[in-house]
Amino acid sequence: MPLAKAVELGDLPTWISAMTTLFTASFAVVAARAARNLFLVESRRDAAIAEERAQSQAALVCAWTGWNPPLHHVPQSTKPNHGVYLLNASKLPVYDVRLDLYRDVRVNQADEVFPPTKMFGYLIGTLGPSQEAQFHPLPRDVFEHDEVDFYAGGDFGVAMVFRDASNRSWARDVDGRLSQRTDQP
Repeated sequence: MPLAKAVELGDLPTWISAMTTLFTASFAVVAARAARNLFLVESRRDAAIAEERAQSQAALVCAWTGWNPPLHHVPQSTKPNHGVYLLNASKLPVYDVRLDLYRDVRVNQADEVFPPTKMFGYLIGTLGPSQEAQFHPLPRDVFEHDEVDFYAGGDFGVAMVFRDASNRSWARDVDGRLSQRTDQP
């Protein structure tokens, strides 16, 4: 008996069944890859939404220096309080609020540019939610050692560090830029 006769190639239904199985397996591999790619895209989207939610609370927390009452409302015989206004317009409190006050000495008489000089920092603690800014007066004796007359005017700025309700640390610099901190305060 010749060797060619010993090998059976099957009939037509067997070939159709084999091809269908091969096509189905190929389609399953392609579908699995597409599902994996879709899962990765959705996971990245969910992570971005979670990050945006976390930053949305931090974006509603800010601080600025100012006078209380405002200078244009005060008689010249009275010295108003200078301090920091704090606003937490989010619906949740922020914790470990620390402020750093800076004197802006960017240009001197020789037109040299310098970064803001840190004067002092202090801890506020917890800042509850509020739609109105809270005024925190600065003690007058803080500026008695300084050669600049704080009450005569000048540019002052405040930077802040705080922890949001999700336990993430944030920093807002003197220019108001918000960034997430990787180190804990």
